Amino acid sequence: MRKGTIMDDNNNQSQSLPPTPQPAPSQPIPPQTISPQPIPPKKGLSKGALWGIIGGVLGLILVITAVVLAVIFLAGPSKEDYMAMRSQVKDVKTQSKNTKEKTKTFIDNMLEGRSNNDSLKEALNDYKEAIDNMKDMKALQDKDVKKSYDEVAQNYADAKEYIESIMATEKKTQKVVDKCDSKNSPRRGKFSSVGEVQSYFTSVKKFLQGCIDAINDTPKSKSKELNNYFKTAADTYKEQITIIDEIIQAINDHNLTKYNSALRKFVDHPKKIPAMVQKLKKNIKVEVDYQKDAEKISALEKTINDKIK
Repeated sequence: MRKGTIMDDNNNQSQSLPPTPQPAPSQPIPPQTISPQPIPPKKGLSKGALWGIIGGVLGLILVITAVVLAVIFLAGPSKEDYMAMRSQVKDVKTQSKNTKEKTKTFIDNMLEGRSNNDSLKEALNDYKEAIDNMKDMKALQDKDVKKSYDEVAQNYADAKEYIESIMATEKKTQKVVDKCDSKNSPRRGKFSSVGEVQSYFTSVKKFLQGCIDAINDTPKSKSKELNNYFKTAADTYKEQITIIDEIIQAINDHNLTKYNSALRKFVDHPKKIPAMVQKLKKNIKVEVDYQKDAEKISALEKTINDKIK
């Protein structure tokens, strides 16, 4: 029997089967090395997105700040704010009174021919400083308080202008006091002739004219009383000159009756001047006290007190 031929049970030859393949000897599988894959970098934000975030944050901060400020300002002044300003108003009131007293002293010295120091200027500066110390106070956020404060500040400006206008007349006024001082007028003695009498009255007339010229040279001030005084004084000295002219005319006319009448008026007339000065001192003090700054300060104080209640 040939190799590969299979006989059946009847010894019949059947188709040969293909040989069964033999498995190949197994080969060792080399280990495989797996290389780690690189992790791709994270994609960053674009510049537009970054600026958008920054802008959003800044916008949020601004909104928060605006809200905080709105709450602060819309809330208005507190009771403590009003009380703090009321305390400062008391200082303003003190400085106002001090300035008025210094003004009266200044005028007295000026009318007596005495020199003044810088105390009135210092008082004005202290007064202004007291008012300026209130200008940044929170209570001024209240419209009523602000309105009253503005009136106080304006009246200080008016009072300052009034006082400084008086101070500007000091040197000229002292010259008037010197020129019109009766101690500087010609002395009357015993006359031995009509010529000496005429010479004496002519000298007095010259003295009075010098006094009038000094008065007319004095600048006008904001003080109605001071201006009226100088006008009245000048008119009074002019009246004395008129009386002297009557005396001289009576002498020339050899009219003893007119001479004696005019002489009596000449002796009595100068007595008006001291009374005029005393009246001026009294009236000008009233004028100084009448300045409306005190009234406005009291109104500011009342406005603040009403807010505290």
